[in-house]
Amino acid sequence: MGNALNQLIFRPHPPSYSKNRKNLHFIKTKHGSTICGIFLNNNAHLTILFSHGNAEDIGDIVPQFESKLKRLGLNMFAYDYSGYGQSTGYPTETHLYNDVEAAYNYLISELNISKECIIAYGRSLGSAASVHIATKRDLLGLVLQCPLSSIHRVKLRLKFTLPYDLFCNIDKVHLIKCPILFIHGKKDKLLSYHGTEEMITKTKVNTYFMFIDEGGHNNLDSCFGNKMTAALVTFLFVLKNNIRENVNRLNSRRREEHEKKLKEA
Repeated sequence: MGNALNQLIFRPHPPSYSKNRKNLHFIKTKHGSTICGIFLNNNAHLTILFSHGNAEDIGDIVPQFESKLKRLGLNMFAYDYSGYGQSTGYPTETHLYNDVEAAYNYLISELNISKECIIAYGRSLGSAASVHIATKRDLLGLVLQCPLSSIHRVKLRLKFTLPYDLFCNIDKVHLIKCPILFIHGKKDKLLSYHGTEEMITKTKVNTYFMFIDEGGHNNLDSCFGNKMTAALVTFLFVLKNNIRENVNRLNSRRREEHEKKLKEA
């Protein structure tokens, strides 16, 4: 059952890059896989730890982010989950969590990046890895793009967690201690933005969000790049200036609005 479910959930495509690619980093995980990562070093103060979506690998990621990172003044470390790209092993929920922990530890121990300078960024499936690391390690901030609330909630359109559910972000977000930025398209047909709305009501930290009216699941970066960049610039300003107090009151009102909306649905 577990193997069959994993095959349904995880959809790695053939590697888009060679093992001999320049600037690859190889990291051992505690379950025995060797995962591949790439460090886009712009000699910046802050570094994004990027966890990608399902049907992509780091070879797909680099062209999407290279120029944007330079404009924003950020470094980025992107890695492939076990069984994705040139990473060895096979993907499971536990392996994915081990992978992101290994990548985080590598940033600190091998690349000498301070934990106060790391922003986790998870896209789609990668939101599960990013939420996990945000509950286990110290971060400056967390960005969740088109996140999933949990597997069963998405597939069965439930408002509660079933036993044996997977990637239960919605049951973990209250444990996160760093500021969070949620970004979601309102026309996302794969992962509904309503799951993000519900997660927002459960956070206990400064929480920012941007819902893009015409945005789908896979076109936010390509079609709404300016809006995405604006949201990131604003969030970076908040993080760099340690803005906290004023936005807490704003978040309380927003949570009340979302809770009222969810009850009426």
